[in-house]
Amino acid sequence: MSARPVVHARRLPARVAPLLVGLLSMMAGACGGDDGTRLASLPLVEGEFGAMLAASTGEQLLPVVQRNDSGDPVAVTGAVWMNADGSALVLDLDPATGLPRKMVFGDFIVLFTNWSPDGQTADVARIYGPTGFLEVLRQQPLGAPTPPADGPTPPGARMMSAVTCLPHCPSKERNEAEMLKVAGLGLSLASCGLAGVASWGAMVLPCTGAVVSAARMATPEESWINAPLERAARLLGGIDILQCLGGDVSGCVSAALDRASGEREKAAAREEAYQALVRAAEDRLLNGEIPSGHQEGDPPDCLDHYACTPGLTLHCIEGGEKTCRADCTWGDCPGRSGGGCSVADDGDQVCEGLVRSVEAQCAASGGRIVGWTKSKADCVRAYDCWRSGCPCLLSCAMRCGNDSGCTQSCFAASGADAQAEAGACAACAAPEVYGQCQTGG
Repeated sequence: MSARPVVHARRLPARVAPLLVGLLSMMAGACGGDDGTRLASLPLVEGEFGAMLAASTGEQLLPVVQRNDSGDPVAVTGAVWMNADGSALVLDLDPATGLPRKMVFGDFIVLFTNWSPDGQTADVARIYGPTGFLEVLRQQPLGAPTPPADGPTPPGARMMSAVTCLPHCPSKERNEAEMLKVAGLGLSLASCGLAGVASWGAMVLPCTGAVVSAARMATPEESWINAPLERAARLLGGIDILQCLGGDVSGCVSAALDRASGEREKAAAREEAYQALVRAAEDRLLNGEIPSGHQEGDPPDCLDHYACTPGLTLHCIEGGEKTCRADCTWGDCPGRSGGGCSVADDGDQVCEGLVRSVEAQCAASGGRIVGWTKSKADCVRAYDCWRSGCPCLLSCAMRCGNDSGCTQSCFAASGADAQAEAGACAACAAPEVYGQCQTGG
């Protein structure tokens, strides 16, 4: 049997790799024009999620599905939205209508009921467990659905156009697009609609991002539908919250799925912890004499800009934890504050580590490296290009990873010329190595 060449690749290690996404986002902001957001989705053939849509901004959207005995998705029952800063939203949907029933965001739980026949208004109750806060909002206008491409929705029909062909869509690509559309539109109604009527600033997080707005209009012709696994993993690999750095394709996807499953588990735990408050909210919704605007308990001080519950902690990829501050925003990870443009001249050491990693990966699969598509020298040249051409961008991206707020503050403190550094970095290649691994028997 003839030998079979396989290409193995490695990016910068965990200490440096997060700068790829951070640096690109800074360059896009400095240069103006298109924000350069990239998307990739892939179908999931088993488990609780039917597909995953990832963006280079660090967002992910995963429809929760019900499967038949053959493992095919037959209905979308919920969705999980996550970003790279640690925020996540878990949504339950009515599988028959695609309308939101319940949403968990941190220590907030929101209940939806009594939807109007046209799916444009609903009764809403939101609670905040730590302070025992409860609020009832009657017949809130949460937004109208996007009409289906093949005509208006008949009265009494399912409001979500994406539900109509499940589980009998004509192609796998259509299945994937429909699942994402149900999840995206459901999240749009629950988060964007609620943000508009309740002045709840945190709820604009999902609806101003890339994945929800893209999924709402998903069609099988979208270039990111059913993307290759490697394309989705490349996007996920730059998100330090996933802890999948190092180029392991399956590891990046598995990490995303593990995190999404974990968010659902945390949502269920919060519901259990606050079950008495949830039951009280359900009772108030059923009691027609309770007026809109009725409140009980104390609202959190940061109701309009909630990102996390004060005191909670989140693991940092470089070690240690960051803590949610009193203003309901995340603090910095250890060593991620301040400015400066000092970048160590360690490209040779960094790239040598990548070479050893590729060689070990090839050996583990029973092969040997027979050539380098991108060599250590290529890697060092790219690293040096960044170090000399845009040292402040590189330094801040290395320090802050995918924390865009930290990166922007760090760069502003450096006093460097954003346009000049962005232009210099745009001409540099990515520091990485590709080795041709020969296997066979």
